[in-house]
Amino acid sequence: MKLKNLSQLGVYHVGVITTLSCVFMVMLVAMAMLHSLYLSALPYPDSERIVKLEYPMFDEKGDESSEAFNYPSLMHLYEHKPESIEQLALVHYGEQLLTSHAHMPRVETAYVSPEWFNIFDMPLALGRAITEPATQSNPVAVLSFEAWQAHFNGDPNILNTTVKLDEQQFTIVGVVAQDFTEPNLKMLSHRTAVWLPWQYNLTSEEAKPYWWNRYPLNLMVGKLAPTTTHREVSLSLSNEMNTLWQSKVSESEYFAGWSIGVRAVPLKTIMLGKSPILLVGIFAASLGLLAIALLNICNLYLARLSQIQRKLAIQAVVGAKVKDIAWSQWLPLLKLCFGSVVIAIIVGYFLCELLQQQLLGLLPQAQLITLTWQSVAALCMVALLTSGLLLGGGMSAIRYQRLAKVLKQSGKGSAVVVSKRVQTLMAISQLSLSVMLIFFCLQVGLSALSHLQQSYAVDLENKYEMVLYAPDSMSASEYQQVMHQASEVLVNLPEVTAVSRSRSPIELGSGTWSLQEVTTLERVHPVGRVIDSQYFEFFSLELLEGRFFDSEEVRSGEQQLIINKTFAEQLGGQEQALGKFLSFNITDDSAAFEIIGIVADLVEPGKPLQPHVYNAVLGQNNILLQTTIPVNKAHFSALLAQVHPALKIFSFKSLAKQREQYLLTDTLVTYGALFLFSLVLLLVVVGLAGVYRYGQSLRSTYYATKMVVGAKFQDLRIEVLYTHVQHLGVAICIALAGVFLLSWYFQQPFSVVDFILASIGIVITSSVCLLTSLQRLLRMPLSVLIDQSTATKEV
Repeated sequence: MKLKNLSQLGVYHVGVITTLSCVFMVMLVAMAMLHSLYLSALPYPDSERIVKLEYPMFDEKGDESSEAFNYPSLMHLYEHKPESIEQLALVHYGEQLLTSHAHMPRVETAYVSPEWFNIFDMPLALGRAITEPATQSNPVAVLSFEAWQAHFNGDPNILNTTVKLDEQQFTIVGVVAQDFTEPNLKMLSHRTAVWLPWQYNLTSEEAKPYWWNRYPLNLMVGKLAPTTTHREVSLSLSNEMNTLWQSKVSESEYFAGWSIGVRAVPLKTIMLGKSPILLVGIFAASLGLLAIALLNICNLYLARLSQIQRKLAIQAVVGAKVKDIAWSQWLPLLKLCFGSVVIAIIVGYFLCELLQQQLLGLLPQAQLITLTWQSVAALCMVALLTSGLLLGGGMSAIRYQRLAKVLKQSGKGSAVVVSKRVQTLMAISQLSLSVMLIFFCLQVGLSALSHLQQSYAVDLENKYEMVLYAPDSMSASEYQQVMHQASEVLVNLPEVTAVSRSRSPIELGSGTWSLQEVTTLERVHPVGRVIDSQYFEFFSLELLEGRFFDSEEVRSGEQQLIINKTFAEQLGGQEQALGKFLSFNITDDSAAFEIIGIVADLVEPGKPLQPHVYNAVLGQNNILLQTTIPVNKAHFSALLAQVHPALKIFSFKSLAKQREQYLLTDTLVTYGALFLFSLVLLLVVVGLAGVYRYGQSLRSTYYATKMVVGAKFQDLRIEVLYTHVQHLGVAICIALAGVFLLSWYFQQPFSVVDFILASIGIVITSSVCLLTSLQRLLRMPLSVLIDQSTATKEV
């Protein structure tokens, strides 16, 4: 008997610590991520005052058409800095060849004004920052620590040496310190290799005067004056800059009724993007897991109190008061809870270290994820609260007046009882929480999995993107001829099966085109893609209506467009869209493009389906290749050098690897949802089994009586299922209201199918747990069941 009690006691301790450790670990990591990335200040001085200035453009309907500065507006705002902004800094992001290096690697460059180094307080390992005025700078350069190590072997004498980027030479004057955290303004995984003076930025001289062009890689950040708010700056600059812009484009009918604005967006909002919603979602899921865990452990705790009620009775007989018994029970609970906290902290520490590496490029500022003392303190408070809730639930089940009777009856009877109302509440709570958690795991996981399946359905095996580079001294006509010769040489290679002089859609930004439908004058803003006539064949896109581009018509400059299925549906359907005319300039009949074909949607990894319009040209400096065998950059370098000695491969990327990189977020979400789903399902099964096992044991008296008077097992099963269906109905209604509210908060569409699947899953799981508990109880001989009924009693 003692061995059995010891065994039950061991199961109790292991069950509590295992359950709480798992839940506390998820909660601790969620709180650490939330605090590190969202609640903590960014690693820059006065980071709450740093903003990114955005320049949205609105059409005549007030809809936002685009968000990017034109060059004159950018420079005007920089040169006429308002008093409400303490500092303004310019940055132009580019990619260039380090031509002074033997291997000519492609490096990320950032052309900045001197204020950039002050706003972000960039620490230096060597030398100085760029200090010259933006329009009068010398050709100097500041290296990142990583570029210094990777391309210059950490040469301590690097200062005052020269580097050549494309055709321009720069003198190295500084190296940024290793611990600098760069703001991810371009993209999540962006790492600048070389900072250069703004004066040398890559915006073409021909494009600089135009007030209607947009340059997404020309950005502006600022630090607000201490007493200024983001809203005040946005309002004042919007009025000022819109008046200026209107005066510059007043002669253009296209922009009639259009306007621009300026938004001062906090840097943290820009850098974190939508990740706070994800982090809050993870934390909310951890709260749901904690609630289920509490219900599970409560059942274990009540069962243990029933086992030790003789010990409690002895304490009551010798004069112990209720508070004394409570104190004696609270200490073991505290030990279990804080033991679980210690395990959670140890595992959580290593998990955060792992997440720093694995989430880099997937989550903004992932390198900042760490266990903070605030998150550990919050978890300790949660553990304290958990022990208090368990203690409260246990003490409410103890009937102090019955303890002495238990001792007199040699352990028979029960002083630990739970009312039917509380049992019902526990069952409904467990069911509703289970449905909600399973629903969100299904919705998030299935959505990410569906996008993965659609993305991997596109054949990218042995497909590559090659970007070619030629010096600025080469004329445009000569460059076009050289590119044509290069593509012809590649087509004739036996290992090359397809060539398209187009850009990869994977890493290409979603730039919208502002078009008008000629007949209805309706404005549309599809994503525009400039391709060649081989693009659709290269990606095996099915023609749904009309025809493909003809190479001769492309060569002659015919005004033609092909659109995707999503855009066709936006225009009224495939048959209605075919033959329509779209134009950038509605007043010029010769500028209208005819829609000659509709193709299937091309799923772009990491992006939702969007309306697309394709325009064919003779070709670009990007070449898409399909080969019969895996190849690399070196495979083509010597061959292209024979076409022209100055022709270099700027970059060579596998489309399959590009896809994997852009699908890492979906893959992470899928595995994360699968992990939470597995953990939720485990806790749900354990919890429901515990709830029903404990509830049925309390009704053993009732079942024994019914069986004595002739009730059959089938009758009892129907009766139990009837009550269970009532509980399920209430729980599903509560869960439905909960998921509606949470879907609205997290800006996620509500999926009826996912909710039905989650509900069916919980209905089946809970019914199996209930019937299993009932069958286990009623399999006992009637004499044993009656004897057990004297040990447990329901009130």
